[in-house]
Amino acid sequence: MKYNPLFIYPNFTFNNPTQKQFERLLLSLEDECRLNILTRKGPRSLDSHFNAYYTHGSYGAKLGGLLKLIFCDLSFLPDILRWTTNPFLLRGADKFIKELGHVDFMTTLSFPLSCHLVGYELKKKYGIPWIAIFYDPWTDNPYRRYKTKYFRNYDARQERLVTENADAIIHTNDIISEIWRKRYGKLVEDKVYTLPFCYTQEMIDHFQPAEPHNREHIIMSYIGQAVGDRNLQDVITVVKQIKEEGNVKLDKLNIKILGHPYAPDVKLVEQYGLKNIFHFVGMLPQERLAEYYKESDVFLVVDAPAKANVFFPSKLMDYFYYQRPILGITPEVSVTTELLKASGNIAICNGDLKAIKNYFITLLDKGWETITFDKSFYKRFTPEVTSHQFMNIVQTIVKDV
Repeated sequence: MKYNPLFIYPNFTFNNPTQKQFERLLLSLEDECRLNILTRKGPRSLDSHFNAYYTHGSYGAKLGGLLKLIFCDLSFLPDILRWTTNPFLLRGADKFIKELGHVDFMTTLSFPLSCHLVGYELKKKYGIPWIAIFYDPWTDNPYRRYKTKYFRNYDARQERLVTENADAIIHTNDIISEIWRKRYGKLVEDKVYTLPFCYTQEMIDHFQPAEPHNREHIIMSYIGQAVGDRNLQDVITVVKQIKEEGNVKLDKLNIKILGHPYAPDVKLVEQYGLKNIFHFVGMLPQERLAEYYKESDVFLVVDAPAKANVFFPSKLMDYFYYQRPILGITPEVSVTTELLKASGNIAICNGDLKAIKNYFITLLDKGWETITFDKSFYKRFTPEVTSHQFMNIVQTIVKDV
């Protein structure tokens, strides 16, 4: 008998990295659960895999922009969807739960963090077992910068509200899970779990080992957004140094950046005369990305400098899948560092220009084919593994199915 859960995520009809990873998780559960989705209307219609209930609500871009001009802290409580979408989700949930008859458990997913406040209200009203899934952290997110202590403390109280009332809490990595265990102690010791991202069964079934490329050029690809502290300026600076020293030929290096070009990176490339090496491809639709993954010889991932980086970069899942060596520029304590070291790849601390330069010199001198790493690392993220772990969590909170 299948479980009859309710999966609540307002952005499921909007294509983004979080949506892609959540969809993979749900598809891995298809044999165990009915895929009942509560989401808002968007550009994408859900296919036959899902039993969808659509609500209204918007990102509230105009309201968010106005709040940031007047008092930006108001837009972080915990995000703008709390005001523009949550009322529709709550009304939609009442109707959907009535239609479903019985709900065995429900999940909420962030980002947006406000989604968990919907879970809290429904748990309070119906007593349905509740799993709060965090693909992005809450108070540990360095990009959510409150200017006032009052609202920062208010935000922390909201996180604690979810912590106290959720029956299970899932994070994507052990670093953030351990931070929560230290912060909340006995309150969470039996209900915080780590569940990484996964692939779809279709990806596993159609997997083909990457073939070596016979060509003169080395293509290094950065696929994703570079912005703010998460930029390519360490790499640009290193390439400039190698060019000036003239000990290694750079003419075979081709670095492709897919995503919205970050203006300071573009300016630095132009300033150093490196336009023949760095190519800003721009944003591409999802269906176009595969050709760039396949043609790449080396992948690049960059995290923002921090004491500890608690984000699981979803691009790593695709990097592992295409079996190319990966260079990570990331804090010493980070999810990226842990995953790259576990897979036999290279992680270098932000700002360590000497180590980055040595990597590039070796790459150019010996070729990417000489770099050794665990090509089977992707097998840690199969849907079979992930669904088994998730259902074990479900069984700890649902006793009568």
